[in-house]
Amino acid sequence: MRIIGGTARGRGLVAPKGLSTRPTGARAREALFNILSHRLSGASVLDAFAGSGALGLEALSRGAKDCLFIDCDRAAQKAIAANARACGFEQEIWCMDTCVAMQRLAAQGRRFDVIFLDPPYGTGLLEQALGLAVALLAPGALIVAEDSRQSSAIQKDGLVLTDERRYGENVLRFYAAQRKEG
Repeated sequence: MRIIGGTARGRGLVAPKGLSTRPTGARAREALFNILSHRLSGASVLDAFAGSGALGLEALSRGAKDCLFIDCDRAAQKAIAANARACGFEQEIWCMDTCVAMQRLAAQGRRFDVIFLDPPYGTGLLEQALGLAVALLAPGALIVAEDSRQSSAIQKDGLVLTDERRYGENVLRFYAAQRKEG
């Protein structure tokens, strides 16, 4: 696995050993970052359920100003730190339950321009995290949620599904804040 574009292009990334991490495939990452290219310059990014940190690091490589990585797994935390160092990025990494971390971020008033959500499939964590992410959205922000192709889109108050892209067994769903009428 490597960074696909930007200042850290070609840098190799390590993933935590075991089955707890499922990195986003290169084809899906490349397509995702082609879609996001106009949003990344100077963006504040949240990489939740970060695993290896590949999505957040790719965003940094392509011009994001900062990225907060969250994963509850110590091996993932070590992999993210090693990958950030290898790419020349010093970033904030929280090793804790992602949903608890998102509640803390909301209480602190933190906001993000791009939020990546890639929890383990079939656990209910994506639905919970989407609900929490609404409070973390900066104006014009976007949430990118990765899920199993067999899953249905999740409807959440305050969010609207704006796009959906399928790559192999995975689907990327793009959510934005729902505009208030009146």
